[in-house]
Amino acid sequence: MITIRPKKSIKEWFLLAMFYLLVFQSPLEGVFAPFKYIDELFPFIGLIGVFYIAIRNGKVTMKKNTAQIVILLTVFFVSGILGNVIYQYQPIKSVLIDLYTNFKFFFSILSGYVLFTVCNSEVEREALLRHAKMIATVMFVLLILDLVFHIYPSPEERYGIRVVQLFYYHCTYLAAAMVFLLAIFMAFYEENNKMYMLFALAVLFFTLRGKAMAGAAVFVLIFYFIVLKKKKLRFYHMLLMAAIVFVIGKDLFAFYYLDLEGASARSVLTQTSFQIMKDYFPIGTGFGTFASAEAGIHYSPVYEMYGFRFIYELDGSGSDFFSDTFWPIIMGQSGAIGTICFASVLVLLFLKVLRSKNHDIRAYGMGVFVIIYIVVSSTSEPAFHNSIAIPLAMMLGYIFTLEKQYVKETERHRNRHLSV
Repeated sequence: MITIRPKKSIKEWFLLAMFYLLVFQSPLEGVFAPFKYIDELFPFIGLIGVFYIAIRNGKVTMKKNTAQIVILLTVFFVSGILGNVIYQYQPIKSVLIDLYTNFKFFFSILSGYVLFTVCNSEVEREALLRHAKMIATVMFVLLILDLVFHIYPSPEERYGIRVVQLFYYHCTYLAAAMVFLLAIFMAFYEENNKMYMLFALAVLFFTLRGKAMAGAAVFVLIFYFIVLKKKKLRFYHMLLMAAIVFVIGKDLFAFYYLDLEGASARSVLTQTSFQIMKDYFPIGTGFGTFASAEAGIHYSPVYEMYGFRFIYELDGSGSDFFSDTFWPIIMGQSGAIGTICFASVLVLLFLKVLRSKNHDIRAYGMGVFVIIYIVVSSTSEPAFHNSIAIPLAMMLGYIFTLEKQYVKETERHRNRHLSV
């Protein structure tokens, strides 16, 4: 019997369009420059959704833990903006750009929530999974061809192996695309996903980035323990994953922070961020003033004050190294108060993910993997500011959609029981 699949709905087309744009943003930028704004525009889906709900219902309601996140982000905003008001180190344009950049990860979680609330049918999720499988297959074939015939340029060799970046601008973006696919394969896991997981893991591994190899190992552990064995995340699981990350990343950490102490951008930015937290206690120097891309583009006076003109990677002749890591951005710009608030928000998000084990073990595993990968990536890139975080934030939004559905179904079941 031949099954005729119905035509795609507008919602399905939109979901797939967002999926392809987020997976291929990096190579698309090289073809047409405006595609670089995809990760800037995606967060607006969530903002528009919230405004629509507020107008339709006349109010916006939120659960207690969500309200706590909103309060902490508000304090983070106030801490950073006070630095701008008091010290006025950067023009308003730089402040606004950096302010939005600091919040777009959280707005993107909201966008994922809205997107999967609208596209909540099995048909739409199956379409997303089907296209993810197709891309994983194509990328794996390209990986094999590139390893054999060297089709695409390689930036370097690591461990005696040729680094693979295929047609992406940088191997970091290729790795992030594979992590996005792996998140989808875990969230919508079915038995025949395993082969496609292996395809994506192979591409992820051959980028040979420390965080990518650590991410691949962490994914395998989470998939085995949580999804296959259906175990809750235990302390020894976290220790095992931390040990893997440490073993893979210790040499690079030693190189940037010990061998090049006081010379590499990562080392200098990190050391200086602690000094700024002390000198500008408790609020920092303000958005757009330190360690971010915008602080490098519009060379921050803070850099002059701390002698960055005499450091090769930070002397203002280029901006490639100004955002070479993440946490100095938060520590320097929003101070002790902002750093505590930002870290607390991540903890609350992780706790929300852990609670999802009650209603979907696959989404639970996916959420743990996504948060661990972003946090690990934040040690060597501005992960929460970068385009790599946006599709992963979208998948976190999916988890919170399931949470809402679970609550509704529980209440419906309770009401039905009471009525009987």
